[in-house]
Amino acid sequence: MTALSTHNPRLDHATDDITLYLDELQHVMIDTSIDDDVRDERVVELQAEIDVCKSDISGCLTAIRNRIVDDEGDIAAMEVEIKRLQDRKRTRENRIKGRKEWALYQLQRMERSRFETSLFTMSVAKNTPKLVIDNEDGLPSIRTMPEIWKRQAPVLDKSALKAIVKEGTEVPGCRLEQGERLAIK
Repeated sequence: MTALSTHNPRLDHATDDITLYLDELQHVMIDTSIDDDVRDERVVELQAEIDVCKSDISGCLTAIRNRIVDDEGDIAAMEVEIKRLQDRKRTRENRIKGRKEWALYQLQRMERSRFETSLFTMSVAKNTPKLVIDNEDGLPSIRTMPEIWKRQAPVLDKSALKAIVKEGTEVPGCRLEQGERLAIK
C-alpha cells in the first residue's frame, strides 16, 4: 500500500486484474496446445476483461484527479483567507501600537510616570538600550578593535555544488538524486 491517504481498493483490484489478464493472455498466445478457434475466443474474452479494468482504472484516476483539483482550489481559498486574516491581524497590531503610543505621549505630556485606577496601572518604562550605528565606516577597524567584529564561518553554496556535480565532477559526500512526481495537465 502506498502512503496515499486516499487508498482505493477498487483501483488496486483493477490493476491486479489487468496484470492477471495480461499474464493469461500471454500464456494463451504462446501455448501451442490450444486450438486456434479456442485461442481466438479466449483472446477476445481477455481483451474485453482488460478493457473493463482499464475503464475502472480510468474512472478511479479521474476521481483522484478531481479530488486533487478540489484540494488545490481549497488551498488557494485558504491562502486568500490567511492573507485576509494576516492583514486584519496587522491592522489590530497597528491599532494597539498607536493606542500605546498615544497613552505614552499623554503620560509624558502630563509629566507622569504612572497612572493608576482600580482596574489597571499604566506606567512609563525604560526600553532595553538598542545600538544605533550612524556611520559604519567610522567604526574602529578589525585590527584596532577585533572584539566588535564577528568572523563568519564558511557557508556551503549548495547551488554551486549542484552545478559542479551536474557537470560530472565527483564530489565525495554528495550526489544528484532525481525523484518523480505526478504531472496533471
